[in-house]
Amino acid sequence: MAIKWSAFSAGSAIGATDEVVGLQSGVNVRWTGAQLRTYLLGTTTSTLSIAAAKTLTASVTMTLQGGDASILSIAAAKTLTASASITLAGTDGKSLTLSNSGTIAGGDSWTLAIAASKSLTVSNILTLAGTDSTVMTFPSTSATIARTDAGNTFTGNQLVTGSLTAKSGLAIPAAGAGSAALLVSATANFGVFFGSGSPNTALTAAKGSFYLRSDGTGTSDRAYINTDGSTAWTAIATAG
Repeated sequence: MAIKWSAFSAGSAIGATDEVVGLQSGVNVRWTGAQLRTYLLGTTTSTLSIAAAKTLTASVTMTLQGGDASILSIAAAKTLTASASITLAGTDGKSLTLSNSGTIAGGDSWTLAIAASKSLTVSNILTLAGTDSTVMTFPSTSATIARTDAGNTFTGNQLVTGSLTAKSGLAIPAAGAGSAALLVSATANFGVFFGSGSPNTALTAAKGSFYLRSDGTGTSDRAYINTDGSTAWTAIATAG
């Protein structure tokens, strides 16, 4: 085991098994290299703390490494900015790498958890907002997420196990309207229409379409079927 002065003279680096000699009140004091390292770098619960209004800037590649229970603490409203690649590595072999400009910011007690062997890729600016502890389950294949504030095109078969409400914001129009309908198939204006009063000569629809009348009073004015693909409608006789 070599005995070395504590870096006051030129020589080889101090190893973990070396004894380092220093002076304290004129008396030689010895430490092992491991003890000196612990004194300078801390124990396995070491904390890197950045005070308010202070910054940690990396102008070259930098590695911060600690053991179990190591903490990287960033004060509220403060940022960790990478001007080059920075790797934060732990004893379990996992690492967080920031390439080029990167900012990780958050408030008190925030957590970003990514399971082992999984990745999160963000190609554009994206904001995720919702209720705490909400879980979103995505389909097993790649797909486009539908919007609630605009029209969407669904190409697969859709299964609705609950009730389905359509046109809930539309008042019943007199003699029907092109927008007051549930349309089906590739044929234009083919489906089920609704309104008050007779649709005959007033409502255009594909031949075979149905019309539900809200104010019918007898067996011959409650429902209609289009007979010419235009504005001709014939009442459907109903019982009772």
